[in-house]
Amino acid sequence: MQSKAISLTYFIDFIFKTGIPKQTVVKNAMNPKPYNPAQDHWKQLREGIINFHEEGKGSKEKSDLDWIVEHANVRNNKRAHYFKCIKNYKSWLGRKSIEWLPPVSNTLGNTDIKININPEIGLIENGNPILIKFFFKELDYNLRKDRAGVILAAMEAALRDKVNEKFPEYPHVRLGLLDIRNGNKGKLFESGNIKVEDFNPLVKSELLGFNTIWKELMN
Repeated sequence: MQSKAISLTYFIDFIFKTGIPKQTVVKNAMNPKPYNPAQDHWKQLREGIINFHEEGKGSKEKSDLDWIVEHANVRNNKRAHYFKCIKNYKSWLGRKSIEWLPPVSNTLGNTDIKININPEIGLIENGNPILIKFFFKELDYNLRKDRAGVILAAMEAALRDKVNEKFPEYPHVRLGLLDIRNGNKGKLFESGNIKVEDFNPLVKSELLGFNTIWKELMN
């Protein structure tokens, strides 16, 4: 079987599901629809926030983020999602001193199926570097620490060596998962505040499970 890299979104869905729905996630990953930017709901939001920071803007200019909502080429019902996410992101920004830091990406896994791990933004926040992955999945509840811990453990396993290599001047680059979809303000989970090593066995078992189901479905 030729090695294949899949989106982290599939792996997150796989982790959150139980029973037969796990198998459905793998089926969807095996037969993904061709990428269509017009159908990528979060594309304009992601790129808008990235451009905002790449241009050197931070908390003092955070009102400029409203431009993303106003000019997004999305339907009105989806514009409400953009509005909430920008509102939550601005809440998280607060009065932080922010500088842009180019993020790094990598794949996770030594099985046939690998997971793409690509934080959207890197920032130097109040002098402390952090790479952040946005969490856009809508939940019936706020993202829990235990589920965030699994994702952060996957990020640590995939990115830590590359982070240390790329940023030798920063010995303690944090990795974060920022939920800007759920709740009334952006909530950041950091690998440094969660014992991610406790989640490593679960990440490995979920990777193995994903790979096993994939192979069984191919037979």
